[in-house]
Amino acid sequence: MTPAPELLIKVNHVAEFLPKRYFLGYAQPTVVEGIFVKKLLIISILTLLSACAKGPDAIAPVPLGDAYTGLSCDQANKTLIAERQTLAALEKQQRNARVGDTVGVFLLLLPVSSITGNDVEGKLATSKGKVIALEQRALSC
Repeated sequence: MTPAPELLIKVNHVAEFLPKRYFLGYAQPTVVEGIFVKKLLIISILTLLSACAKGPDAIAPVPLGDAYTGLSCDQANKTLIAERQTLAALEKQQRNARVGDTVGVFLLLLPVSSITGNDVEGKLATSKGKVIALEQRALSC
């Protein structure tokens, strides 16, 4: 059974007025849409990468000023040694968080370490500030 000739004419007539990119139900992106999608993808990737944990060198210390002027020289030196050990451990943890975020963004498009709380940026900044303040105190002995 073949369709009526009037139906074929109507279908062909409608197809002439449809944009070529939607012909036969297949949507083909135009050049403008393709550029928009690429820009959107680049902006999304840059946004995700900016959410990654910072490297330990990029984190600024918290200024503590004269917070340790009341300590004796012996106490300042002991505290300085302990705080330097803490700082080294926090720097290692922050490097691991940065690597975890980088891998997470490339595999899952999520900064995993920052989301799970492995990013120790605040603690690291405070520890750096303590070391600087303790060093200034130790120099005045």
